[in-house]
Amino acid sequence: MPSRFERKLREHLHREAGAVRVLPHALTLRMRQGSESRRGFAIVPQLAMACGLLLFAGLLAYGAGASRAGGRAPAGRLPAPTAVTATLPPTASPPSSPTALEPGPFGCSDHAGGSFSASSQLVAVRAAHHPGYDRITFEFVGALPAYTVAAQSTAGFVRDARGQPVSLNGTAGLKLTFRGVDLSAAIREDQHPLLPVMLEVRNIGNFERVVSFGVGLASASCLRVLELSGPTRLVVDVQTPAAAG
Repeated sequence: MPSRFERKLREHLHREAGAVRVLPHALTLRMRQGSESRRGFAIVPQLAMACGLLLFAGLLAYGAGASRAGGRAPAGRLPAPTAVTATLPPTASPPSSPTALEPGPFGCSDHAGGSFSASSQLVAVRAAHHPGYDRITFEFVGALPAYTVAAQSTAGFVRDARGQPVSLNGTAGLKLTFRGVDLSAAIREDQHPLLPVMLEVRNIGNFERVVSFGVGLASASCLRVLELSGPTRLVVDVQTPAAAG
């Protein structure tokens, strides 16, 4: 004689089997049969089978509901590919190249600059002509030392420390003095570029790290001075006549 618990359990399983609409008819019938009492069989195997079928039915029902809610494709079929549109952040514009140094106007006054605390070596002295001016470049290893650029009305100079007079080619001149500088052995003592205005460049002093150069000019001319880096350079441009190009 089935107990009250058994009857309640069968009734519950019977209701659940009828409530699950998504199951095939054969599976529903099998669940109902498992919940019914059969003579000659113990109640435990029947109930175990019915519970297992009910659990399986619940899983199927959950899967079917999730498929409808999420719009998933049936088992065994892959969902149709969905186009994905990605919005990329705007690409930053590449940094613009540094603007070339724009030389200032020519002037007829003396110049001074650099640092008295700098310690550097003069490694090159170059002279060349450019449209509208002759240029002399002093290149250093280290910081730009303290310097002076002074124009004079003659091409005569005096050697530093010795007091010996020196005459350069030309009728006018420039004297450049650097302090706290070592002079490279590669520097030529005397150069004759023979440019439209710049005729001669000579080392006229190298004493106690004070280095001087005299520049012989064809005529008195205005000039401009540029301090450049990478490498460290002092550039002196001497204006040339229009006929020199």
